Amino acid sequence: MSQPVIANTLQSEAKFLIIPLWEMISIILQQFGFESAKHLSNYGEFLHQRMTLPRITTPERGHHHPSHAVAWRVPL
Repeated sequence: MSQPVIANTLQSEAKFLIIPLWEMISIILQQFGFESAKHLSNYGEFLHQRMTLPRITTPERGHHHPSHAVAWRVPL
């Protein structure tokens, strides 16, 4: 086999693999990305407040979990 043929074969194989992956990723991002990003930014603010405030409560007693945890429970 000559070099250009091998390169073309590899490129077409790579495209075949990359495109479905990218489609899956963009679908996932469209469905959950905005929710997750919103929850993550809320959680970032929550963490920042926890860090700047004096530590009164212990982290183990965290029954007030922010709703960001729900965003990552994605049905497969």
